[in-house]
Amino acid sequence: MGSSIQWLVENKVILGTVGGDYSREEMVARIAEIGKMLRETPPPCHLIIDASSLETFTTRIVEPISELRKNQAENNTGWILLISNSSVMRFFGTVAAKVMNDRFRPVASLEEAKQFLHYIEPMLFTEYAKSTGTPPGEK
Repeated sequence: MGSSIQWLVENKVILGTVGGDYSREEMVARIAEIGKMLRETPPPCHLIIDASSLETFTTRIVEPISELRKNQAENNTGWILLISNSSVMRFFGTVAAKVMNDRFRPVASLEEAKQFLHYIEPMLFTEYAKSTGTPPGEK
């Protein structure tokens, strides 16, 4: 499947999709694309990473992740949402975010990601305006 980067909401929400076998080189290339998009967009810009079809990924991620952090810091990135069915990936994402003081949230689906972003920014994904006021995924 590979990967792709696109606007889900122009200049507000980036959707990155990764699947199959994900190499370090591919990760570096996609992070560079995200960095370019962030530099060309007024903050905040949120990032949704859909890794629900990911089969394998590199463990050599220190350099690519630090490049993503640099882009985030320079461009005031909003929330990063990770769609994954892997409890291990969700756990490590949460731990890394806590260490780096990022606004990060693992979610189960694109719908849940949209609901959460609507809760954070009510002008996004207005089809979710009927929500209860509780962040999606919480009871």
